Amino acid sequence: MKNRYILFIGVILAVYACKGRPSGGEHVKMDEVYFNHFIIPDTVFWTGNDGGQYARIDKGTYYFEALDSTARFNAPPFEIDSMEQFSIELSITGPDDEDSTFYGLIYGNPASELGTVEIKINNAGEYKIRTYELLDEGKYADQIDIKLKKIKVVKEDVDTHFFINDEEVLKYPIHRIQKFRAGPITAEGSAIWMDFFRVMRAKPQFPEQSIKGNL
Repeated sequence: MKNRYILFIGVILAVYACKGRPSGGEHVKMDEVYFNHFIIPDTVFWTGNDGGQYARIDKGTYYFEALDSTARFNAPPFEIDSMEQFSIELSITGPDDEDSTFYGLIYGNPASELGTVEIKINNAGEYKIRTYELLDEGKYADQIDIKLKKIKVVKEDVDTHFFINDEEVLKYPIHRIQKFRAGPITAEGSAIWMDFFRVMRAKPQFPEQSIKGNL
């Protein structure tokens, strides 16, 4: 009897553990669309000159600078329907001597004023999240001494989750973004170093096929 009781408790604990949600909101199965550790240039994130901005690979990081008075971004297209569930993740930092300068991630359709989402941070531990209007701003967790900060966005159904250094700072219902581009953004006259960039999307869900046995 005692052994049956212990087995029952063990089953209950195992079921409860399986219901836990992994860090980063990743309980949806994802396929990798794109990943780059920026050891060498590739054809997705360009590394060349374009007017007042340029980018290059700098000791295993992607270096991107806005040389003039305009904020800059490099957001190539990815094969994702913005109604899908997806995640975007990057490791990024800005200049050590610019604590109040914001930099981060932009995704959506930069050609439309209403078509993008931005999550930006600075080295002083502040963040801003906006679409066509400011959605949220504040301080992120006390890991500002980490040089490379991790920014992650996870869209699940209608809710979009925003993470900084694996801590969720906002959940907000963003229903649709026209088209889909994603990449780093930096302020006018500033720069960023990006250590990696990853895009994932939900695995296709197929209905279970019923198997009819011979009676």
